Amino acid sequence: MERFWTTFFYIVVMAAVLVAAYLTTRFLAQKSRRMSSRHIRMHDSMMIGRDKHIAVIEVAGKTLLIGITNQSINVLADIDANALKNAPEETGAPKPKGFAARTAGFFAGMKDAPKNLSAARTRMKKTRREKPAEDGDFLRQMDEAIKKRKSLADEPGGEEE
Repeated sequence: MERFWTTFFYIVVMAAVLVAAYLTTRFLAQKSRRMSSRHIRMHDSMMIGRDKHIAVIEVAGKTLLIGITNQSINVLADIDANALKNAPEETGAPKPKGFAARTAGFFAGMKDAPKNLSAARTRMKKTRREKPAEDGDFLRQMDEAIKKRKSLADEPGGEEE
């Protein structure tokens, strides 16, 4: 009987640690969202490769498209703020909220994992064969990366955001 209570105690402690870790993570995520600057606003960002991002920011009334890598941050374009506000937003399926819904979605997606892995490997082989763009044409490289990312997201079984 004593062994039962010891095991039960360990299970309760483990559950308490997991709950504390979950709550701490949520608290830190909310805190990081509240961090802001008086002069800089980030409207949107997207990862386009390993350690490579593009972002739309507003600084001193100007809206800029910037490219971010480990080595540098470059201004890629000056964007018309009105065109950005009038652009249609893409509406996808609503993302599940809550731990239980996300876990159920994760396990539901696992049944297609081998097929998705095979498709991803095929896409990767095609990408490696393509001729890389010239180094000086950053806007074209970013545009191609965005189109490629959108086409992957539009495919059934493609990447989820």
